[in-house]
Amino acid sequence: MGWEQTYEEKRVPLVVGFLLGEAMFALVSTPGFAKNGAYWSAASQHVMSLGSFNGGNWAENDQTRWVSFGMLNALATHHYFVKPTSGASVFWRNFIGLNMVGLTSHLVDKAISKRKARRS
Repeated sequence: MGWEQTYEEKRVPLVVGFLLGEAMFALVSTPGFAKNGAYWSAASQHVMSLGSFNGGNWAENDQTRWVSFGMLNALATHHYFVKPTSGASVFWRNFIGLNMVGLTSHLVDKAISKRKARRS
């Protein structure tokens, strides 16, 4: 008398996925308004970079995970050296930086896939 759970993956429409991503980037960027918010943002981005290896299916290639890991840590590290350390400029630095990491990761993933397809 076995009970098996089946999982049917549902595809999220592109616009909905984009809006959810932007909302997440804005939410993650809000610590920038706190006192010394750049340091809080840096800490959260270092932790977020570990999510590159969570085994999800967002990337077609394993190399993309390393690219995302490196870019998120580079974005986090620059918060230690760039002033000011709190306020709207930190929020926008985070928000734009996270968008660039996401876009670059996507483009790198597609470039690796094209290169692999060409070799085959």
